[in-house]
Amino acid sequence: MEQSVVKSEVEQALLALCEPALEPLSLSALDLECRPGASTKVRLFIERLGTGPAIGFADCEAASTALGPVFDTAPVLSNSYELEVSSPGVDRHLRLSSHFASAVGESVRLKLLAAKEGFGANIAGTLEAADGGVLVVNVDGRYCKLALTEVARANVVWTAARAARPGKNSPRKGSPKKAPLARTGHEGAKELKE
Repeated sequence: MEQSVVKSEVEQALLALCEPALEPLSLSALDLECRPGASTKVRLFIERLGTGPAIGFADCEAASTALGPVFDTAPVLSNSYELEVSSPGVDRHLRLSSHFASAVGESVRLKLLAAKEGFGANIAGTLEAADGGVLVVNVDGRYCKLALTEVARANVVWTAARAARPGKNSPRKGSPKKAPLARTGHEGAKELKE
């Protein structure tokens, strides 16, 4: 199994449920955030399997529709929940070791589980290396070496230099696409209020 940033047991369980439901749509779960409460908020970021156009509104809506029945019966979501499905956006999340490997050379922001001596718990810099679950980030000329298991959350940071580069790492114009419906567990779908 591929190494990942640290996820809660609920997030891990929900991610495992996503893959079989999204694969027939040629989609994959890039990352998932879960905020428990009276009504649990689940934010899912999706990406396309293989090559193809950028994630759009219809993809987010299809993913929400496919995951609704799966999440409605998920034992880890005993309360009502709200599901928001989104494209990665320009500040793409990094979760798996392969995500970090593809982001080497990019500006990144990491939130750590605990402060790293001399760097703190929030690190921003250039990802210099990502190999075998070990990351090296250049923070203003100082190198911070850490294990992927020390990371709670990570994302690529959009920069003007990144936007100027042609190719797959160039962000697309506009904000992330979100599904028009947020599913509320055991009650069906409702419109998102933004």
